[in-house]
Amino acid sequence: MIHYAPDMSDSALMDRINRLVAPDVSVEPATPALRVRHVRKEGFDWFLLFNEERRPVQVQVDLSTRGERLLVDPATGASPCVPSRSVARVYRL
Repeated sequence: MIHYAPDMSDSALMDRINRLVAPDVSVEPATPALRVRHVRKEGFDWFLLFNEERRPVQVQVDLSTRGERLLVDPATGASPCVPSRSVARVYRL
């Protein structure tokens, strides 16, 4: 259980959450405007990353799952090749 206090920093809250539940997505550097959603549907894992800034961000993304990966830019439909190994990669979003 986490007891939240109004004066608690974002990083303190994240540290407490991460002690209870292992993160399934890690992003470096931490980017406050990047939203991540993990959906599991029909046996597949879908990771949706939303950059809420106007300018692109460059981040290293590490996913806890293994298997084939597809990276799709919804603005262009482009889908660059992504290695299927469970390795951290640097992406520009």
